[in-house]
Amino acid sequence: MVREVREETGVPVTKVSYHSSQPWPFPNSIMLGFNAEASQDTIQVDGHEIEKAQWFSRPELRSALQNGSIVLPTPISIAYRLIEDWFNAAGLGKLSDIVESLQQ
Repeated sequence: MVREVREETGVPVTKVSYHSSQPWPFPNSIMLGFNAEASQDTIQVDGHEIEKAQWFSRPELRSALQNGSIVLPTPISIAYRLIEDWFNAAGLGKLSDIVESLQQ
C-alpha cells in the first residue's frame, strides 16, 4: 500500500492502518481501505492509475460539496466510508447530514 501510494501520487505515507474492505468487481478480488499519514503535501499523479488528486480540509470539503465542485463516491463504496470516517472524526458534524441537505 505504501509503495502504491508513492508510485501513483508521489506522496510518501506512514502510520498505515487497516480500515475495511469490500468485494472488487473482478473474480476472486477484494478492495482494501487503509488510513495513513502523508509525510509531505506535494502531489504528483502518475496520469495512468490516477487522473487527479487533491487535498481537502474538512471545511474545504464541505464548501466543495455545497458549491457542487466535487461529487462524492456512492455511499455504499469503501471510498465513501473512508472519507466519511475521516470527516466525522473531527466532531464538526456528520458528512451524511451535509449530503442529505444537498439532496433536498
